[in-house]
Amino acid sequence: MSVVTVADKDKAAAKLKGYADHQTKWNSDFEKDQENAKEFEKKVEESEARGNRFDLAETLLEIGLVITSVTLLTKTRIYWFLGLAFAAGGILSAFSVLFLK
Repeated sequence: MSVVTVADKDKAAAKLKGYADHQTKWNSDFEKDQENAKEFEKKVEESEARGNRFDLAETLLEIGLVITSVTLLTKTRIYWFLGLAFAAGGILSAFSVLFLK
């Protein structure tokens, strides 16, 4: 508005002051919103880490189930113990979520 010729200079000056006030308010609001966004990003990262641990736990438990079921087909005990080891790893992975910060 400072570039354009205006008939009522007082009105234009009041408008410019209003725009400047709005810009100041928007900048302070932007800083607050940015702080909130950083807090949410931290929560998202924590949730993703927990989700990854739960995915690993589920995968290990399913592998343990499949390997243990191979015992029925082969009648070899080594698959039974191997399946139990994978299942134990899955359970430990699920409980490790409690220790994440």
